[in-house]
Formats: sequence, C-alpha cells, structure tokens
Amino acid sequence: MSYPTDKKAPIIQHDIIEHTPPTNEFDMRISNDEKEGLVNLNMPKEGLSKFHLITAFLAIFLIMSMFIPKIFIANNIYYTSREISRLHAEQELLYEEKIRLQREIELINNKHLMLELGV
Repeated sequence: MSYPTDKKAPIIQHDIIEHTPPTNEFDMRISNDEKEGLVNLNMPKEGLSKFHLITAFLAIFLIMSMFIPKIFIANNIYYTSREISRLHAEQELLYEEKIRLQREIELINNKHLMLELGV
C-alpha cells in the first residue's frame, strides 16, 4: 500500500480497502466447542448466599436484643435520677420554708405572750 508523498494529496479510501487481506469464512465462525463453552459458562455468583444473609440477620438481632434493653434501662435510670434530684431539691426548699415558718410562729407567740403580760 502506497501513500501519497505529497502532503496535500488526499488518501483515497478505496485504496485502503483494496489492500486489506481477504477474510476467510472459516475464520469468522465459532467452533461447536466454543459454542458449548459459552452456553455452559459457569460464572461465579456475586452477593451473599441465603445462609450468610440469615446469619447476618441473626447476628444483628442478637446484638440488638442485648443492647436495646441496656439502653432502655440506662435511660430509665437517668430520668429517675433526675426526678429524684428534683424531689430532693424540693425537699430541701420545703425544709428551709418550714424552719422560716417556725421562727415566724415563735416571734408571733413571743409578741402575744408579751402583750398578755402587759410589758
């Protein structure tokens, strides 16, 4: 196959087609062994098998069955302790109020006693 030496001259398409080697019809066919090989091709399956999938779900279920009660109990303990501390603060406040009221009662009793004695 000869190309033109002149850079401006175009390459003619039919020259390229004419110089290609002829193809043999036998080269284009697939043998019966190759056909059977393609039909019986054993591709490995991708993904998880049923056994592995069931095992994974069981593992997740076991983990959740252990941690969900722990989380529930921890939350209950937290909220109960908050309630206890709130009630304890109220108790201290009421105790201080009780002491203040007792002092007031004592002062009123002293004034009343003084008035009765005529001082």
